[in-house]
Amino acid sequence: MPDTSDRHVVAAAVTCDADIICPDSLKDFPEKVMRCVGVGLMSADQLLQRLTLEGPARMSNVHRSTVVALKDGTNEKWRS
Repeated sequence: MPDTSDRHVVAAAVTCDADIICPDSLKDFPEKVMRCVGVGLMSADQLLQRLTLEGPARMSNVHRSTVVALKDGTNEKWRS
């Protein structure tokens, strides 16, 4: 591991049998290490794309509720 202070993240992922992690910095988690421990690695963009492809209606609802919760939400038609 390039940054030994990130070992706890890998240990936690392995302990809870995570399929993937989505860290802020992919470079701190070499793919070879992650393959060895059986945990996938995704950027935030990749994760959002995957979630959107797997559940477009659910992600649309999450987006809608997030916009509505914003103090200055931008789409009034979603407010109920």
